[in-house]
Amino acid sequence: MKTRNRYLAVVWIVALTLLLLQGAAAKTVNRIVAVVNGEVITLFDLQKEMGNPLLQSRSQQLASRQGSMAHKKKVLRSMVNHELFEQEAERLEITVSDVEVENQIEQIKRERDLSNEELEESLEQSGLTMKGFKEKLRQDIKINRLLSSMVRQKVVVSEEEIATYFEEHKEQYVTPKKLHLRIILHPSRQKLRTVKERIEQGEISFTEAAGKHSQGPGADQGGDLGLVNWKDLRSTWKEAIGGLEPGDMSRVFSMQGNAALLKLESVQSRSSRQLSEVRDSIRQKIYSQKLKDRYEEYVQELRSKAVVDVRL
Repeated sequence: MKTRNRYLAVVWIVALTLLLLQGAAAKTVNRIVAVVNGEVITLFDLQKEMGNPLLQSRSQQLASRQGSMAHKKKVLRSMVNHELFEQEAERLEITVSDVEVENQIEQIKRERDLSNEELEESLEQSGLTMKGFKEKLRQDIKINRLLSSMVRQKVVVSEEEIATYFEEHKEQYVTPKKLHLRIILHPSRQKLRTVKERIEQGEISFTEAAGKHSQGPGADQGGDLGLVNWKDLRSTWKEAIGGLEPGDMSRVFSMQGNAALLKLESVQSRSSRQLSEVRDSIRQKIYSQKLKDRYEEYVQELRSKAVVDVRL
């Protein structure tokens, strides 16, 4: 009887312990990490958002798997902003039709090459139902309309701004002077001088001589170094080829314990691009920065009028 009572006591303790552990786990998962105007975001919501492959880019999925605290805070900030946008869209009575939601689903299926069955399976693995997914898409479309109206449409790039940016960053739109060079590198200066004489006398071409005698880069391509920027050349190289015309060879000079001989194939002079050539890229660069600034400004506007309590 004592043995049986002892056994029942052990079972009871184990069962109680498991219940306490389950309760602690549930409490941890359901812990509130943020409150936005009375709307609660739990740790469970955060973890689900971090692990949803349908709503993440590849880089976001990788960061989710790494699970760093910095990434959690970044995702939570995004969720808080999303909640603020949802509430503002509701206040402004922005609506989205069922047809628009279905069109968005079809686009997602095309982009990810998913069938209906594969989409539903993916949703199930992410803990979502089709109904819940449609509602999330509806909210996302509402938010997109809100941001289009309050952020994107308020960003304008003037011709004056483009011209000013171009003047202040002209050096970025300059094509540097480039040279097409070939090289023959050999341990013996005397041997290389003899090779140079043979090239000058037409007994062998520079390309053939490089393939036969060079112990330097690109020997099997006739010593071809391709196009190199003039500004990147060492001073000894600049001295050796200074004043040469395309087709000329340099003098034999020393290079890292070896003898070197260069041939100048061609020259691409330094040139500046015109504003008309780079106007679109400058416009996009200015637009992207102004869009980012306007977005942050709008988020701060909403946060200043909201009650946001972040507890992570």
